[in-house]
Amino acid sequence: MDDTLRAKKTFGGLGYYKTPSYGLTKYPDEPLFKGIESFQKDHGLRKDGVMKPGGETANKLGKALGQQKSAQNMLGTLRPWQVQKINRLQARINELQEKIKRLREEINREADPNRRNVKLLSIGQLVGEIRKLEEEIKAVPYQERA
Repeated sequence: MDDTLRAKKTFGGLGYYKTPSYGLTKYPDEPLFKGIESFQKDHGLRKDGVMKPGGETANKLGKALGQQKSAQNMLGTLRPWQVQKINRLQARINELQEKIKRLREEINREADPNRRNVKLLSIGQLVGEIRKLEEEIKAVPYQERA
């Protein structure tokens, strides 16, 4: 199968590509570029609409597919809206993990113990938010669309 068709079907399965009215073609099209950009945005990547073999976007896509396959193996096929919701929640977790990483770097440079403590408290709050999001992800396969 052609790489472009494979990408369209893969992004479609993750809820990032909708087949246009003219049908599925082997040529890159605007909906594919927009889908790649949306995926990149949701996963904290540089939003350029480009996916190169072995690049950041392709690697994240592989991880997303692995997570989807893992969930499907446990619970059967997920609906596209469920995959989209999981992807949005995972993207938020990724953002929070980046914030924690930055705060840890700031703590290592901070001389004032009071400021260090404030940053440590912030990390604790972010970890709590990540745990809630992880619980939401676990619940998605059991949810009905509202």
